[in-house]
Amino acid sequence: MFETSLCQILFYVLAALAVLCAAGVVGYRNPVNSAMCMAVCFAMVAAIFFGMGAQFLGIVQLIVYAGAILVLFLFVVMMLDIHDEGQSRGSYLHAAVGVLVAGFFAGLIIKVSLNLPGAMDNTCPAIALCESAGELLIGDARQVSEAPAAAPQYGGCLPELNAAAAARMENPAISEADAAKATSISDVKLLGKCLYTHYNIPFVILGFALLSGTVGAVALARKIRKD
Repeated sequence: MFETSLCQILFYVLAALAVLCAAGVVGYRNPVNSAMCMAVCFAMVAAIFFGMGAQFLGIVQLIVYAGAILVLFLFVVMMLDIHDEGQSRGSYLHAAVGVLVAGFFAGLIIKVSLNLPGAMDNTCPAIALCESAGELLIGDARQVSEAPAAAPQYGGCLPELNAAAAARMENPAISEADAAKATSISDVKLLGKCLYTHYNIPFVILGFALLSGTVGAVALARKIRKD
């Protein structure tokens, strides 16, 4: 009980710090301060991944985002010698469009969060997903059902992926005895299979969104250079 409560407290603390630092990224006018807030935000998200048992995602978060991308941001800021952003007066139309876009994405995030298995009844999403779909993606639902007192609540640490769950994910037709004998686990392989099967369309849409952001950044850079 104490361990579960401690996990929940750590999760909420890390999540709150990540949200505050994300707000600081867009709130500070000094780009260096924004980059520092981004670094802390990436670190908090990586800590949440480690707490959920997703070690690979946590390492990628630290190496790729907190390492390479953040260093690239700081390098560009230092090279361009960007100073504090001045106070600009925008039109009410721009403000209205910004509020509408922010509200749309906020509603989208809330809708997706509420539709997660187990989100409404305050249970672990991974366990609820196993029980509803009959497919073991994260953790072992049978072990949790045998020990209900150890079942984590929503917001705590998710059940860690084990070798038996990996075997069932790789081959749904495998028997219980063969799954219990499994000793190897590849979370990278399972992550890739999950992305390109269950979440193939959202993954492609995200790729187009990143591409559009890159094209927009290039267009803005060319406009500034012409001016």
